[in-house]
Amino acid sequence: MRGRIMRWQEFGNLVYSFRRMLSRRKGRRITQRALEDLCGFTDRRGIIGRIERGTWNHVEPEVLTRLADVFELHRWERRDFFLAGTGVPTEDIYRGLPNLSPRAELERLKDLVGMITIPAFILDPFGDIVVANRAVLLLYQISPDLLDAAQRGEILPNMLYFVFSRRFRFLEMMDIQQPVDEVLLSLMQNFRRTSMHYRHTNYWKFLYERLRNSEDPQVARYFEQYWNLAEAMPSIDGNFGRLYKMKHPQWQDLEFVSGTIEEITHEGPLYVFLYLPLSPYTWTVFKTLSGTTSSWEENAFLVAPWPLAEKERRLIPPGWRPSFFDYDA
Repeated sequence: MRGRIMRWQEFGNLVYSFRRMLSRRKGRRITQRALEDLCGFTDRRGIIGRIERGTWNHVEPEVLTRLADVFELHRWERRDFFLAGTGVPTEDIYRGLPNLSPRAELERLKDLVGMITIPAFILDPFGDIVVANRAVLLLYQISPDLLDAAQRGEILPNMLYFVFSRRFRFLEMMDIQQPVDEVLLSLMQNFRRTSMHYRHTNYWKFLYERLRNSEDPQVARYFEQYWNLAEAMPSIDGNFGRLYKMKHPQWQDLEFVSGTIEEITHEGPLYVFLYLPLSPYTWTVFKTLSGTTSSWEENAFLVAPWPLAEKERRLIPPGWRPSFFDYDA
């Protein structure tokens, strides 16, 4: 299946989801009529219902702007919300390199990440870790067993799961003097933004429920906390250039910044994250990681399935249906 089509019904589903989120944030049910009042659409009764049903096939700029203001979207979310509101199919927005299958495109990126001599990995729009190089796996002390479990889908191969879970050591390694809340909130805002176009898909709903009802209570607790904070604090957004100060159990004080390259493919965007060292010592450690063979025989590894059709086939159990939790309450 090539791409995902963002047509008017999908945009309607997106508006519906934001209206439900607004209800949670305000502590009361926001009906379609109430949303029209908040947006000042008193002379256009029924417009929200038509948008959500997908029968309003030309959303004017003024309507989009007022919706984004009422939903209190942060700057990255606003951009993608306006893009979604054009109704242009996703496959017409994203055009990858010609004559490359999704598998060939992914192998090309995997080979490139394997040649990078600093920690690097690739995320898809769902925040799933699609590729990780050896340096980043060694940095976070991820064992082959944990990598195998993520590759098989036994644990979520997702960045938020990795950051929040007790099974990994990300939070332990963060320097206590660094504003950790800001880092975690930034990662959540980034997840919300990049996955916005896909909230109508089964996989997004599946991922949302797996994170919200995780078998790891810490993941569920942190996901709830930072999802709500992301809605309440739109001024802090998913900044790709986030500074990291790490108290590593083996190498102690590390300082680096995350840089991102967005790669356009036929199946939507992929995001290549690079850890850029900010001190000579950190650079020395990164060189050591890159040259370490240990038990890792390759330089880069495929982790999460990609593209979306493969993800839904391999990770969603047969017969699964979303319960929506309070997302659709």
